[in-house]
This record gives sequence, C-alpha cells and structure tokens, in this order.
Amino acid sequence: MPRDFSGGSGILLEDSLTLFHKMPPLPSIHPDLKALFEFTRRRVTEDDIWWNVPNDPGSQGYSDLWKGIRLTGGIPCKYEVNLSEVINLTRWGKPQKEKKPKSFLAFRRFTSAVGLIQISWGLGDDAGENYLAHNLLTDRIHGNPQHLDLLRRAFAFTGRFLKDQTGYILSHDYPFFILGEMMLAEWAGDHAAAGSHAARLLIQEEEIWTDPEAHLPGRKDGRFLFCVTRYNQFEAEWTDLVAKLKNPEKDPNIARVMDLFAGGSR
Repeated sequence: MPRDFSGGSGILLEDSLTLFHKMPPLPSIHPDLKALFEFTRRRVTEDDIWWNVPNDPGSQGYSDLWKGIRLTGGIPCKYEVNLSEVINLTRWGKPQKEKKPKSFLAFRRFTSAVGLIQISWGLGDDAGENYLAHNLLTDRIHGNPQHLDLLRRAFAFTGRFLKDQTGYILSHDYPFFILGEMMLAEWAGDHAAAGSHAARLLIQEEEIWTDPEAHLPGRKDGRFLFCVTRYNQFEAEWTDLVAKLKNPEKDPNIARVMDLFAGGSR
C-alpha cells in the first residue's frame, strides 16, 4: 500500500519522483531564472533538504516535493501548498542560528530560485517579494562571480516582470529588485551600472509616490521604498544592508539612496 504524502491532495506517492512523472508539461521558464535555478539545484543535496524543511505536520510532504524538484528539475506549475509553505517559512530563518548554516544557505538559495520562477508564472502569493529579494542578496556566495552574475540577471528580469504586471497585488515591491540590481552591480565593481540603477530607483519610487492610483492605505508615511509596500517586516534588515554599501566612486545617486534609507528627508 503506497504511503499517503499528499497532505490532503489525494495523490499517493510511493517515492518523491511519482508526482513529477505525472506532471503536465511545464510552462516556459525565462532563461535567466532557469540558469539561477540550475545553479542552486546542482549545489543542494538531499541531506540539505532533509535537514532544513520546516518541521511541522506537513514536513514529509515538503521533503518529498522538494527532493523531487531537486532530482528532476520539474517545478509544479500550479499552486502547491508544499511549495509555497516551504518558500515562505524558510524566508524567516537566520543562517547563523541554524544547526548547519551552510546547509541551510544551500537550501534557501534553492527555494528562493524556485520562488522567482513561481512569481514569473503568476503564482506568487500574498507574502511580499521584497523578502525574497532580500534573502537572495544576503545568501549570495561571496567570492563566486558566477553566482553574482546569475543574480544580477535574475533581478533585472524579475524587476521588469513585476513592474509590467498591471493590477498585480504585489507589484509595488518591484523597486526592491531595482535596489538589488544596484547593490549587486556595486558588489561586482560595476560602478557605472550601480549608479544608473540608483538613478532609476529614485525615479521609479517617486513615480509611485506621486501616482494617485498607487495609493496604499496606511503606508504613505514618507519612508523611502517602504511607503509603497504593504510588507515592511524586513525594513531594519534592508536598512542595514544598504548602510554597508561603500560607494567608492562617490556616485551622487547611490549616495542619495543611502541617505534616504538612513532617514534623510525627501
């Protein structure tokens, strides 16, 4: 008798591959997101999944699903609670407080890459893309130029995608991906690109601020970027991350972004 790891879905799984053999053809994945996903998939192990899936009553279903994604490269192309729950719960982890920090980071890089693909398919849920953007930045592999380049490309695509989603409930988080582009360019030593992203960020945020149709009740309180999102639980983390930028070229747009994050006036 096969074990029921369906979490109530009615699908019986004998092993973690069964679901993926029955999946319909996948929608296309943007090449820049696919490249980041494959990069993280090659670096996550079955043990990383076993150690780091959230420990709750659904953990067996979580483990089976994510092991299947790792083994096959197939991602469910419809809403799947075992997918979204793991992405959302893992975002709150603090790597330095985990039993195996390196293992946790490998796992969260993998879940975050899947999260970007889900967003591109219109399957992002009501959870705030800026949290995902933050973790992608802080979990980057230092000293790995390939990972840095893949992140830059993924951020560029995701920012454009979110901006183009007219009426999309979370679309106001897209400036955080422009911010991420700025930071990644700065870390890559591409100071000219970092400055141009900073300038674009200032323009885009101001456009949202002054657009009466973009009004977010209770959020227009003057805080840079956070005035345009409902999701502000990472505000301190973002502020700290921006404060650590060096801006060696003294670019005025980057300096302005840093000042606004530090509480400077508009």
